Amino acid sequence: MNARNRLAALLAAGSLVMAVAAVASAGSPTYSVTVTKSATPANVPSGGGTVVYTVAVQATGSGFFGTVSVDDGMAGCTLGAPSGDTDSDGNLDPGETWSYSCSVNGVMPGAQNTASVNACHNSSGACNQSTHDATATSNTVTIGQGPDITAAPTTEPSAVPTAVPTAVPTAVPTAVPTAVPTAVPSAPVVTEPPTSAAVPTPSANPTADVGDDVDATLPSSDTAIGGGATQPPDRSWMLVIALGMLLASIIVMNPSRTVREDERR
Repeated sequence: MNARNRLAALLAAGSLVMAVAAVASAGSPTYSVTVTKSATPANVPSGGGTVVYTVAVQATGSGFFGTVSVDDGMAGCTLGAPSGDTDSDGNLDPGETWSYSCSVNGVMPGAQNTASVNACHNSSGACNQSTHDATATSNTVTIGQGPDITAAPTTEPSAVPTAVPTAVPTAVPTAVPTAVPTAVPSAPVVTEPPTSAAVPTPSANPTADVGDDVDATLPSSDTAIGGGATQPPDRSWMLVIALGMLLASIIVMNPSRTVREDERR
């Protein structure tokens, strides 16, 4: 056998050994699960309360499970469909964790509960191959006692009316009345003092007409009263006074004329 043939034979033998070793190392898949249980809330008042229980199942072996059955013996707990099937193949694959939950009312402090799981490799009915099956029981969950809830008052507080701000009227400036000047009375009319009646100088001619020499200026009666309208002149009394003064002047100027007239008679 030449060198080339020997080399090919060695390579083929090595490949066979490696294949056998790989099969031997792979071996049969293992099937195991773990289950844990939790409660929320962990404490309830002395009168009891509502608790949500969660059961988590994880495949910890190298084989998958086609059927997973979880039993929670607590009264009132009905587990729903699981969540956590990451590849949506319907199998609990190695490393996956499926979660189941239920809500229970009236759970009292001190209540204890566990959950159990039975997982089968095949999905055709009941588990029938013990080497491909796995079972597990969860931890025990105990509900503690929390503070009691104070009952809320039944009477509602009276609504406090919101204070409505009083509208402040805008200050309207008071109109300042325009000062009306007080009527100032007209200055009284000062009447010139009456001119004294001029007494004519006796004429040398005793027969001269006395009426031509007498010029009597009488005071005016037009006197302004308190700044009002002047009174209309009354000429009758002026005429009487003028006649009286004329007669007096005739008597004063010609006293002997009357005597001579009497002597002639």
